[in-house]
Amino acid sequence: MELHPEQRDASIPDVLAITGYNYPVSGTVSFNVNAAGSEANPHGDGHILVSDARVYGEPIARASADVQFANQEAQLRNIDIAHNGARATGSAGYNLTTTAFHFDLRGSNFDLSRFRWLQSERLSLGGQMNFVARGSGTRDAPSLDSELQVRNPFINGQRVGDLNATAHTVGDTLRLTARSQLQNANLVLDGTIRLRGDFPADVALRFSHLDVDPLVRTFVKGPMVGQSEMAGSVTLQGPLRVWRNLNITADISDFSADIQHIRIQNDGPIRFNMAHEVARLERLRLKGEDTTLDANGTIDLAGGGRLDLLANGTINMRLLQS
Repeated sequence: MELHPEQRDASIPDVLAITGYNYPVSGTVSFNVNAAGSEANPHGDGHILVSDARVYGEPIARASADVQFANQEAQLRNIDIAHNGARATGSAGYNLTTTAFHFDLRGSNFDLSRFRWLQSERLSLGGQMNFVARGSGTRDAPSLDSELQVRNPFINGQRVGDLNATAHTVGDTLRLTARSQLQNANLVLDGTIRLRGDFPADVALRFSHLDVDPLVRTFVKGPMVGQSEMAGSVTLQGPLRVWRNLNITADISDFSADIQHIRIQNDGPIRFNMAHEVARLERLRLKGEDTTLDANGTIDLAGGGRLDLLANGTINMRLLQS
């Protein structure tokens, strides 16, 4: 077998259609390959260049890599990807016989505010992200090691703490850690994901003195004074591949916010749970000047969002203006 395919500025959707795939990807691709040998053990090299692409709505100005076939492995070397002023580089390989893979990628200066999927009418995120990701193994037994840093992050224009996260495998288990700290607030995430079957996970997020002004402001239009704070924990347990069987529990020990110059705070813990496709507000009790609110209820996530909520109390009319 001897092949010398070459193509310039081909439409990516057209190329995907020929191969039987249909993904939300646009742009052009140019490539040349010189290959010989057998289907199971080709050898040769080439180059691929993607230009003016959009992947799930995100612009990729340019992506290129050298291609090499050797020792029953397809390799991508000198990977170079440009995204809105950021850059990712590295290498990757895939064994055509054993399906083993390996990759080594690193990226820098990714501006989160320019990722469209992180922005919405109510919520916008920003910050500078850098990462290093390495991996090897097979689909059934992967080994991963990665680090991620987000510097100067903000939510709705308000500064929050820098984030440092790591993920690495020990045997068949992926261990996750993340830390964020700003002034008196802190956020800690620890957890494990078993890289087998349905990927059973056990992840816990704990936070204290967490500034939630950016989130509260997405729902409140009135003036806010002081700082909105929250403390508590969120746990996630269950199979990531079968989200319907996930169990998510939130326990908020402290919540406070100043809205229309009225201090609102929790009276006892706020508890929320999601299991078996039902989201359940187990306990919510808030109090403030001329204001008390008790609520509980459920949302059936599998039944068209059927809502069964009970709330009672009194409310200061100034809050309605927010």
